[in-house]
This record gives sequence, C-alpha cells and structure tokens, in this order.
Amino acid sequence: MKAWKIKTIFSITLLFTLLLSACSNGGSNHNNTATSQPNKQTNQAVQSDQPEQTDNQSVEQPADEIKPITLKIYAGMPDSEFKTQITDPLSKKYPQITIERLGADKKNTPLDQLIASGDTPDLLAVPKDEIKSNVIRLGLQTDLNELVQKYKVDLGRFDPVLLKSIQDLSGNGELYGLPEKKTLYGLVYNKDIFDKFGVPYPTDGMTWDQVIELAKKVTREDNGVQYRGLDFTNLNLMRGQLAQPLLDSNDKAVVTTPQWQTIARTIQSIVQIPGNTGETSGYDVFLKDRTTAMFASGLLGMINRAKEVPDLNWDIVTFPTFPDAPNTDPQADGVAFAITSTSKVKDEAFQVIQYLLSDEVQTSLVRNGFLSPLSNPEIQAQLGADQTFFEGKNLQAAFKQKLSDLPPSTYDYVASPIINKAFDGIKKGEVDINTALSQAEDEINKAVETEKASK
Repeated sequence: MKAWKIKTIFSITLLFTLLLSACSNGGSNHNNTATSQPNKQTNQAVQSDQPEQTDNQSVEQPADEIKPITLKIYAGMPDSEFKTQITDPLSKKYPQITIERLGADKKNTPLDQLIASGDTPDLLAVPKDEIKSNVIRLGLQTDLNELVQKYKVDLGRFDPVLLKSIQDLSGNGELYGLPEKKTLYGLVYNKDIFDKFGVPYPTDGMTWDQVIELAKKVTREDNGVQYRGLDFTNLNLMRGQLAQPLLDSNDKAVVTTPQWQTIARTIQSIVQIPGNTGETSGYDVFLKDRTTAMFASGLLGMINRAKEVPDLNWDIVTFPTFPDAPNTDPQADGVAFAITSTSKVKDEAFQVIQYLLSDEVQTSLVRNGFLSPLSNPEIQAQLGADQTFFEGKNLQAAFKQKLSDLPPSTYDYVASPIINKAFDGIKKGEVDINTALSQAEDEINKAVETEKASK
C-alpha cells in the first residue's frame, strides 16, 4: 500500500477516535472537574432511560409512578355518583392516592365557605358556570393550557361547543377547566297518557308549535285527575336555542329583541293551554304523580332516576326546536373539572382528570347511564347499554341535534332574577309581552350600573 494512503487512513481513524471520546465525555463544555470524574457516573447516565432534568425543566412523571398523595376533591354530586364516577375508577388506577371529599357531610356548603374555613380543594367538579361565578371570583382558577400541552391531551375528543363554552369563561383564551359531564336535552313523554286518550306519540324533529298543538290534545281531566300536556319551566333553555344573551358586550340589556319576543310568546302559549298549569312541576311530577304527558328539559334527571320507576312507560324524542334555529338544542352546559391555584399537586390532579376522561373510564360510565362530554359516536351509542331499564328507549335522540353557543355575560347574575320576574308576570297574564320586556330591560340596566358602582 502506498504511503499516502496509509497516512490518510490513519488520519481518519484518529479523527473518528477523538470524536467518539468527546461524545462519551458529554462534549467540550464540561469543566476539568467534571471530565476528570470516574467513568462510573458517565456510564450510569448513558444507561438511564430517563431524560436529563435541568433547573428549568421538570420531568413528566409516568402515570403509574405518581407518588402517594392526598387529593382533596370538591364535587357537587350525590355520594353514589361520586363513588361510581371518581372513587372507584381512581382506586383501581391509583391505589396510592387517598381521596378526601370536601363537604361530603354538608353537600350544599358553598365553595367560598369551605375556603374561608381553610378547607381548600385541589380538584373541583362543578357546574361549568360556577367556574366564572365562584372559582374566578375567589381567585382559585388555574390555566390548564400548559398541562394540556405537557400531557398531550387531545382537546378534539370533547364536544366542541361544550369545550368552547368553558374556554369562553376566561375571556382571554385561558382554559380554566375540562368538560367532565355534558348536559343532554330531550322531550320525555309518558306513553300511557297518550294511549289513554288515543293520541299519537311525539316524534323526533318536532318544533315548539307542533309540540304545543300535541299538548292540547292530552291536556285533559279524567276521573277527577288533571293531566298536563306539556311541562316546561326554564326559559333559559329557549333563549339558549336562539342564542339570546341578557346583555351585550357593553353590559347593556338586550331583552326586547324579536327573538326574546318569540320566547315569550312560546312560553305564554304553553301556560295558556287550559288545565296545563299546576302548583308543582318538574321530574317529581313526571315520575311520581305521572300526570304530565311531556316534559322538555335536560335529561340528567330522567337518566339518573329512571331506575326508581321501572314500571313507568316512558320514552324520549328530540328537544322541540324553533324554525329560526333548526336542529338546535339549548346551550352547551354541564360539569367541568378544574384545578385550584392553591393546589400543590397540580400535575397529579391533572393526571387524575386525564384518566377519568379516558375512553376506558368514560365508556364504562356511559354504558351505566352517565353522560359523557366526549364526542366519540362509538361511546355515545353505548349510552345505558348495561342497564336493563333503558332497553328500547330512544336515547340516541339526545345526540341528533347540535348544542347552541351562548357565551356568558359578566353580569348575568344581576340580570337573571329580573328577566325571570318579568316572565312570571307574562305567564300569569299580569302584563303584556312588550311592556314586560321593556320594563325588564330598564331594570337590568339600572341594576348593572348599581353593581358596577359598588365595586
């Protein structure tokens, strides 16, 4: 071999050897003390599967390596649901976590009273609007966006309108909660009442006017029993369908619009059906008295209590709609998970949320009749599958229409009592619609100004 070839090969070999040596010592930025340490430390670092931790970067803890902690949870749900939806799944996945439920012995204790007593939770499961009215007001909110990115949570798994309604609570793009439960809507009806009077059952896709006409046919007195054709108690559901806020972006009342007048006329048409009013209403009347033919509402009450009335001959169709908002249910609503700003175990709390919202846990809950915030149609199709009292029920009617988007106003809590009072007058026929709405608008504007001045 020629000398120049031997020299070239030797040079390349020497260069390659030097590069390997530099890499094995972690590069040339180490000081002499670090590079002069025994190779044992270097070998341990190379063999470890864990990423190197720096002062500015925390290592994501594997789900099955969460340290033993006590997680304080505040949740507005019955003990049986808390056990089924939270305690049971967590005890299997994370036996090292001790769950402490705050306020369990006094479920109606407001969050601010718990905080004042020094009982601050780590994790909240509360109606989403309570995030704005209570959590933000108390300064307990935590923006979850960073944790969402850290744990690679796919927000596309959630009902998009429901998720947006939670994102809108901050007003600045921060995410103060993740959907825990979605409110579904429908028209529940008692088949026996329709059979008694020989009237066809309601069907999917009916408008409010069609349902009201049907209600007139089953609003009757029979053998001293007064049957009501249609129960509807919450005007907020109708305003949600038509996306009618109480106040505009300048905090001025907007309750005299044509859409608000449509809502008023529709509710007036319901209560003016002869015999269609009663001292009590709601699911208690529908389930126990069994004198209500149709009840338009959220379905949580019916689904949660169906097992109490296994002999009730009932079913569900889609929630009545307005021609101006076809195929549209009331506003997105439900329960949200939130982490308090004071929690010292935010990462662990978020991993708990992540597991409770997994397909595995949600599918199990849905099959037992609980409502999920996930938009996966395969999971939705299994609603109530493990409960025999749901057999033959048209539960999928709850998924046939889209939820509406009704962003909250800052002073809704001021305006709501005033508009409710106005509608009470409309229902009783004490005042005409135009006058009632006009007076309500003036009262709301004055009340908001007073509220602003008090701050």
